[in-house]
Amino acid sequence: MEFYRYDIVRGEIASFSHLRLTIYELMKETPRGYWITRMYEGKRFILKDSKKRHAYPTKKEALVSLRARTKRRKHILSVQLRVCDSGLGLVEVALEKLISKTKTN
Repeated sequence: MEFYRYDIVRGEIASFSHLRLTIYELMKETPRGYWITRMYEGKRFILKDSKKRHAYPTKKEALVSLRARTKRRKHILSVQLRVCDSGLGLVEVALEKLISKTKTN
């Protein structure tokens, strides 16, 4: 039995991305989950009833997981971008005050 995980990988050219499929082999099935491994990597345990898994038994489930992970990542990054924009606005105001204060002294 195989397990699958998709990731988005940025290529050498910054605007070029592609999907990477990682295939894991089943080492052992237990009543609660699966032990999976990949060549030259350690083993991982995946719970059978977990919503979020490292890898999935079908490529479709793995792609659905990638979509959810990517949407979540996009949301987190958009919040961080708004915080940066807000912070830069505060820095600009503080710099303007400091510069005008320095000119009057």
